[in-house]
Amino acid sequence: MYKNGKFIPLLALGFTFFLSGCDYFADKHLVEELKKQQKEQEAKINLLEKQQKEQEVKINLLEKQQTTVINTTQKIAEVVGRVERKQRLFDYTELDPSQTHYFIINNGNIGLAGRILSIEPIDNGSVIHLDLVNLLSIPV
Repeated sequence: MYKNGKFIPLLALGFTFFLSGCDYFADKHLVEELKKQQKEQEAKINLLEKQQKEQEVKINLLEKQQTTVINTTQKIAEVVGRVERKQRLFDYTELDPSQTHYFIINNGNIGLAGRILSIEPIDNGSVIHLDLVNLLSIPV
């Protein structure tokens, strides 16, 4: 029995190392699996960050385009308003202030002579701003 007694502590010590080695290999496998999962998660995070940056660039581009469209629309509306005003000016009056500078109006009772300053269209006609030079009274 004495011979077997020497082997028991060695056997217990060897068995302990064997069990701890198995735990080490099992833990090593889990650690490697966790590292692999961590790398996959980092790759997904990097992909999402890249997609987010691309979306931000697209949003900035769309905001710039929207601003450009708004500014262009305002300019077009302004030009259309000017064209409509000019059109109404010619619809409601025969006088073109850019071509007619002086005038004489005589309706038989009253005669006016002067200069046209401006013409403004209104809903039912136009308002002619005059600078009177002379009031001519011609009796009928």
